[in-house]
Amino acid sequence: MDNIIELENINKTFYIPTENSIRNTIFSLFKLKKKAYLSNDQPQTQRKSGFIIHKALEDINLNIKPGERVAIMGHNGAGKSTLVKIILKIYKPTSGIVKLSRTPYPLSLNSGLVPLFTGRENIFTAGSILGYSPKSIKTKLDSIIKLSNLGNFIDAPISIYSSGMKTRLAFAIAWTLASDFLVVDEAFVVGDSQFQNKIKKIINKKIENNLTLIMVTHSIQTAKTYCNRIIKLDHGKVSEDKQVK
Repeated sequence: MDNIIELENINKTFYIPTENSIRNTIFSLFKLKKKAYLSNDQPQTQRKSGFIIHKALEDINLNIKPGERVAIMGHNGAGKSTLVKIILKIYKPTSGIVKLSRTPYPLSLNSGLVPLFTGRENIFTAGSILGYSPKSIKTKLDSIIKLSNLGNFIDAPISIYSSGMKTRLAFAIAWTLASDFLVVDEAFVVGDSQFQNKIKKIINKKIENNLTLIMVTHSIQTAKTYCNRIIKLDHGKVSEDKQVK
């Protein structure tokens, strides 16, 4: 398999119950239970429509090669998040085939962080999930702490962290322990200028080592800064797929 991701005829449909359908379902269940209690007859369950059918993705065919840095763009509701969740195996497609030669690491705000754990404990937890031994994590611990710039707060529970501190910790873990295939939330690249500059330097260094990146963004400037390919979605379909410099 030459591609790191292959999506073939991917469709994803959501069936969203309406308020009336929920109310009717609860009411009908109550009536059925009452009837079953009063009679020995087995109740007949009736199915009513009462659903809004939302086609989030339609006939998506995509191949992504190792080393490609792909920006997923589109209007709100275009299907960006649904597509990424299918790639991450959070959602199963309604139909179609998903092939991954490797599973990407999701880098989003608070991703994988346990609020009651300290920053240090979260590093070891994330590392173990990624398959690292405690000994291997220890060899990378100083690099992660330095990159996060948390100082003594590394031993405080992250429940007291600011959003910026959580962001830096999640970023440091991902780039140090799972740095060659990432799905990145654009929130990581729109923070303060000092943090942005640090991210740019790290990404440029990782690009030299064949970094594969998928980034969901609304900003064409962000896409052009970090990616070499832009895929635009429009109402669940690919409307544009182009290379950028």
